[in-house]
Amino acid sequence: MSNSRSTSELINCLAEDLAPARPTAGFGKILLGWVAIAAIVVFAGLIGTHVRADLGARLTDLQFVVEALSLVLIGVSAGALALALSIPGSNWAGPRRLLVFACGLLLAAAGFSLASHWQNIAALGMGFRPLLYCSTAVIVYGVVPAIILVLALVRAAPLRAGPVFFLALLAAGSLGAFALKFSCINDNLLHLALAHWLPALGFGLLGLILGRFLMPWEKSLSRLAKRIEQKQPYPESTTRE
Repeated sequence: MSNSRSTSELINCLAEDLAPARPTAGFGKILLGWVAIAAIVVFAGLIGTHVRADLGARLTDLQFVVEALSLVLIGVSAGALALALSIPGSNWAGPRRLLVFACGLLLAAAGFSLASHWQNIAALGMGFRPLLYCSTAVIVYGVVPAIILVLALVRAAPLRAGPVFFLALLAAGSLGAFALKFSCINDNLLHLALAHWLPALGFGLLGLILGRFLMPWEKSLSRLAKRIEQKQPYPESTTRE
């Protein structure tokens, strides 16, 4: 067994039965509250900007519906998984399976679009300004849900801060990409990948840095676990970090 795997298992074992240091609301209440606020923010953003003129026709297109549904499921399941990994006693297996399913569904929709319209893959909207506008819009739509979820996670104080905050910002970015589908008129696959989905993923990667900044004790816990495994005394000065 590798040291990294042993360290992870030891930390999870030590934290398995811990209660939150500060009282937190239940997993279900936090998740429902966050989803409700995110929905309000998304709809308010659409009202404040504009809805695409052909939305009625697009809602009857299976490709459009599957892509939108995939983004919603990714957003909700990633947010639920981030909370489940942060609140002791929460079941994270269900959100994880839903997240894998949603990502697979989006990839399947992208594959079908590529197979059906490969000859027009780079034909529309690949100028710099459309890419910049849509990429920025994804972050703008997702920033308020991201802040609310991050505040809830900071209160829960997760041990694995990097992956948890990655999931949180991925959730917010996916909801931002979902909202943008109702205002952006360009459904070209390459545009969607570069200007909608990639910024959502990049927003999630930013969470890896944010988690290590907000929750700096993960590295100290890893060093402590390794020293316990090696039966070495842990320096008193390090425990104060």
